[in-house]
Amino acid sequence: MWRTRSTQNVPFLPFLVTCINNLTWLYYGLWKQDSTLITVNAVGAVLQSICMFTYLVASKQKSRPMSQIFVGVVYLTALYLYLTVVITSRTVLVDRLGLAGAGITMLMYASPMMELVPNFPGIISSIVRLYFFWRYPVEKVA
Repeated sequence: MWRTRSTQNVPFLPFLVTCINNLTWLYYGLWKQDSTLITVNAVGAVLQSICMFTYLVASKQKSRPMSQIFVGVVYLTALYLYLTVVITSRTVLVDRLGLAGAGITMLMYASPMMELVPNFPGIISSIVRLYFFWRYPVEKVA
């Protein structure tokens, strides 16, 4: 990207989701007081931030990456507020944060596919609908 000054065929979403993943696990590591989690994810978040910055500098079209960043910030803010305002137990907080980290890790691995299949949520919802049609067929009225 830096050499060619082009982001053609390079999706932004995997960089962003990996950064959010690193930040989530960094926060988890801080709560668990685990220096390995803290170090690995702090370095990962910095490296992903550099990649995202490079992408934005090289990209001609900035509105889509910026809107994706906005959604990521909203997610992180909502997660932080949920964990600090709603959850009162440290044990529950760490468990929920770990669950959020596991979920975002799954999204991190799925994010490249989201760029390859732009209507991935539509495909999933169609599969679910087909399942319900199969599972609960319409009864014929006499």
